[in-house]
Amino acid sequence: MTIPKVLVVYYSRTRRTERLAHAIGNSLEIRGLRCDLEPLREPITRQGFFGYLRSRIDSALARTCPILPSTHKPEDYDVVVVGSPVWSGTVSNPVRSFLAANADRLKNVALFLTHRAPQVEAVFAQMEALIARRAVAELTVRWPELISGDYKREVRPFVEQIEHAAERSASARRRVEPRSAVLH
Repeated sequence: MTIPKVLVVYYSRTRRTERLAHAIGNSLEIRGLRCDLEPLREPITRQGFFGYLRSRIDSALARTCPILPSTHKPEDYDVVVVGSPVWSGTVSNPVRSFLAANADRLKNVALFLTHRAPQVEAVFAQMEALIARRAVAELTVRWPELISGDYKREVRPFVEQIEHAAERSASARRRVEPRSAVLH
């Protein structure tokens, strides 16, 4: 039996998105899926006031940025879950860079956002435009819910959608994998 594999890729400047990424990963593993986490890293820090300012400028210009090489190959996973904070009404630049660089390597994609602002549908549209396909699941969590822990009830239906997509993909993968030859 092939166990579905899920990769959770995320960028987190303030660790809020990281908290949600870990909660999603843990929920997937509890459901019996193999799950790896991949934080996106940049060669230059975005910490402090100047890092915040750089983030605001980069997001306003909707540009990509250099990110360090990944340790996991997205094409090896049935579903890649991608998480980003919302920066000035846009996807974070490291996530924009990841999606642009890996769009053709992603089989199924689920998206999640952490945010302070109420309008995030445009951000999902930006992310889906970068990968040229619809996400199999979407989740938004506001920062106050992350801090209080109230987001946990919203994670369950998101994880269930990911599980169904991963199981379909793993099942399709089983059908196309060559069977080993039987020796007589």
